[in-house]
Amino acid sequence: MLHVVFGLILLWYSLAAAILFCLTDRLLRRSNKPYTWTQAVHSLAIPLAVWLLCMGIVWLEHVLNAG
Repeated sequence: MLHVVFGLILLWYSLAAAILFCLTDRLLRRSNKPYTWTQAVHSLAIPLAVWLLCMGIVWLEHVLNAG
């Protein structure tokens, strides 16, 4: 539930993300599989790739509309 409390900082966006993290955390705990540190680091690749893609689209839109 601590995820939900931290999600209240930016209200709707953070709260939705905090609830998603809370659900993911509960699902991972329920499976009782051992996860290594490298697997956790590799799992950051998808959100990072999505973030970079979104920033690239915003930058491209900015460049195309500036000219």
